[in-house]
Amino acid sequence: MEQSLNNQQRANRIFAALKKDYTLIGAHRIKGWHIWLSVGVLVGAVGGISLVANRSGEFEAGRAAEENGYSEELIFARPEFYTETEDGKRIEQLFSTALQLNAELRRENVDRAAIIRQMKNILRERTILLKELAIKNSPVASLSLVPATMRSQFPPDVQAMVEQEAQEEGTVEVLHEDDFQNRSSKDFYSLRAGKRVQPLTFAGVPPSLSSGSRVRVRGFQIDHHLIIPLQEGALQILSIPPLDAIGEQKTLAVLVNFSDSPAPPFSREEAHKLVFEGQMQAFYRETSHGKISWKGTTIGWHTLPRPAMVEGGCKRPQFDEVYQMIKGGTDVSQYDRLIILYDHPLCGGGGGATRGKEEVVLDSGPHKISIAFVGLLYFSSPIGKHPFTWTNLDEVLSHELGHALGVGHANTWDCAKKRALYGRCQSIEYGNYYDIMGYGGYTFSLHFNAFYKEVFGWVSDASLNVIRETGVYRLNPFENASGVLAAKIHPPFLENAPLYLEYRQALGFDANLGKEPQAANTRGLMVNWIPSLASPLGLIERSLLLDMSPGDISNFSGWDKAALLPGKTFRDPGRGITIGPVVEANDKEIVFHVKMVPPRCVRNNPVLMTSSGATVTPGASAHFGVNVFDFDSPTCSPSNFTVSVIAPPGWSHSFSAPNTFLLEPEGTYGSTYGEITVPGNASPGTYKVIIRATSAQSGKSTDREIIFTIL
Repeated sequence: MEQSLNNQQRANRIFAALKKDYTLIGAHRIKGWHIWLSVGVLVGAVGGISLVANRSGEFEAGRAAEENGYSEELIFARPEFYTETEDGKRIEQLFSTALQLNAELRRENVDRAAIIRQMKNILRERTILLKELAIKNSPVASLSLVPATMRSQFPPDVQAMVEQEAQEEGTVEVLHEDDFQNRSSKDFYSLRAGKRVQPLTFAGVPPSLSSGSRVRVRGFQIDHHLIIPLQEGALQILSIPPLDAIGEQKTLAVLVNFSDSPAPPFSREEAHKLVFEGQMQAFYRETSHGKISWKGTTIGWHTLPRPAMVEGGCKRPQFDEVYQMIKGGTDVSQYDRLIILYDHPLCGGGGGATRGKEEVVLDSGPHKISIAFVGLLYFSSPIGKHPFTWTNLDEVLSHELGHALGVGHANTWDCAKKRALYGRCQSIEYGNYYDIMGYGGYTFSLHFNAFYKEVFGWVSDASLNVIRETGVYRLNPFENASGVLAAKIHPPFLENAPLYLEYRQALGFDANLGKEPQAANTRGLMVNWIPSLASPLGLIERSLLLDMSPGDISNFSGWDKAALLPGKTFRDPGRGITIGPVVEANDKEIVFHVKMVPPRCVRNNPVLMTSSGATVTPGASAHFGVNVFDFDSPTCSPSNFTVSVIAPPGWSHSFSAPNTFLLEPEGTYGSTYGEITVPGNASPGTYKVIIRATSAQSGKSTDREIIFTIL
C-alpha cells in the first residue's frame, strides 16, 4: 500500500512528477494531459471526426491468454474522416490570397500602397475568424497558425496583421461554467502576469490545471489572445498549488439579486440553513468519510445596480462588483471559499466555479480564494429520484464546490459493439450517473468516485488497496466509514494506475441504488478509467466510467447497469490486466480476481489532421498545417513519425517547422507547418496534394488529401 500524504507532500510529489515526466507539451514529454487533448480532438472538440476500429497491428511481447466471458479485443480508435469547417476553409483561403498579393509586390510597376491595403483588409478578416475559431474549435484553428518564417515574407507593416510568436510566464486562472439544461460546459483559461491578464486557448482540451498554477507558455499572439499549439515546448508547468480538501473550509455565502430581480425566494437565515446545515453539508461529510466540512457566514441580500440581462444574455454577478458591495461590512480575507448565490428568472439554475483557488485583489492586498456561482431558479425543486430530500440547490451547490476543490466532471467512455474500452468510442460529458460530478438530473448515486477521493485525500492507505499482482481481492462497500473502500490496479510496468474499482451499495447518499433497474450495480464492480498514465494526485482530474455490460450500439444511454457482474470478466490486453470473475458479492464485501500478464504492443496507423486547401493562381503559394497522433497501444515504445508531402509534378514544398517527431503511444502528438508552391505554368483545374505521416518503428502510414484549385 502507498503511504498517506498530507497536502504539502502531495503537492511536492505532483511537482516532482511534473518536472520529470509531465513538463512539456508536444512530442513525448506530455503524459500529464495529452490523452485529454486526444480524446477532445478525436471525439469531442472536432465534430467531424468519427472513430472506427483499426484492426491492423503488430503483436509484440507476450500474448494474454483468452478469458471466458466478456473481454476486450485490442482495437484502437482512429478517425475515419474529418469534415473541414467552413471557417477553417475561409481562413486558409484568405491567407493564400494574402500570399498571392505578396508575390504581386515583387513585380514592377504595381500600386504597392493599394496592394498592401488589400492585404491588410484580408488579414484583418482572417484574424477575426481565427480568434472565433480558436474558441469554437481550437484543434482546427491550430492548423492555420503561421510560424515566423512564413510571416517574415510579408512587408514589415503587414506582418503586424499576422499572429506573432510569443512566450509568457505567469499564473493560470481557470473559470468553469456549467450549462446543465443543455448538458454542456466550458473552461475559460487566462494567464495573469503582473497586472496583465490575457485569455489562453489550447489546441484541444486544455491541460488539467487548477487556478494558481505557474506556467511558461509559448504560442501565437492574436491581439490579446494567446493560442497554445501542438508543439514541443509549448507548455512548461513550473509549479502547482497544493490541494486543500481536508478539514474545515471557511466559507462566505453571499446572496445577490439584480436591479430587476423579483422578491428574494428566501431570507438570509433560511439561506444559511440551506447552505451550512442542509443536505450539501451532510453529503460532503459522508462522501469524504468525515474529512471535510463547510463552516462560515451568510450575508445579503445585496442588489447589483444593473439588470441581469446584458447584450441579450444573463450576466451573472462578477467577483469585483460583488466585492465592492460587501467590502464595507465583511472582511473577505478571512475566508477560503466564496459562494455567490444569485436570483433572477432569466438566469436559470446552473452554475460555475473557479477550478481551485485563484488570486483576487482586495483592498488589503492579494488573497487566494475559490469562488462558486449558484443560480437559484428551481432551487427547491427535487432532482433525481433519490429516496431522500435532494433539491436542485443541493445538487448544483455540491457539484460546483467539487469544481472549487479542484476536479472536473465525471464522464463516461461509451463504446459500440459490446465494447468497453477500445473501438468506436466517445467521451460523454457529465456521463457518469453514479457521481455528483456527473449529470444531476439522472444520477443513480452521488458519492465522488474513488479516483477523486484519492485526489482529495479522503481515502487513507488502509482504505485504498493498490493491486500490483495477480490474486484474489476484497472490497467493502464504498460508502462505509471504514474498511477497504476502493482499489486501484497499478501493474509494475506502468507509471500510474489506469483503473479504479468500487463496490457500491444502496447506502446513505447512494441509497438510490436500491431501486430497479440500477440495483444490479450493487452486485458488481464499478470501473473508472484514468487515461494514459495520468498522475493519481491531481494533474489529470477527469475520470471515465467504463460500461462493463455494454450494448451492441453506442447510443449514450443504457448506463443503468454499468458494473462488472458475477461470472463476467473484463480484459484489457493493452495493459495486461484482467478483472474478474466476481466470485462473491454480499452486503459486506465483494470478492473478485485480478490477473496480470505481459501486455501486448499493437502498432497502429497514425492519426492525421490537416488544414484545408485553397484556390490559388499559377506561381502562387499556399499554407498547410499538420497534426500527427500516435495511437499505438499504451505499453509500446515511443515511435518516430515523419511527415512528407506528395505533390503533382513541378510543384514544390517546404516545411517551416520540424517534420519529424518522437511520440509516446496512446494519443501523444506532434505538429508541423509548411508551404506549397504551384508552378507558374500550371493549368487551371483541381489538384490533390497528399500529406503522409509514417512511423519509423512499424512502417505504417496514414495519408490525407488536400485539394487545391488553380484558376
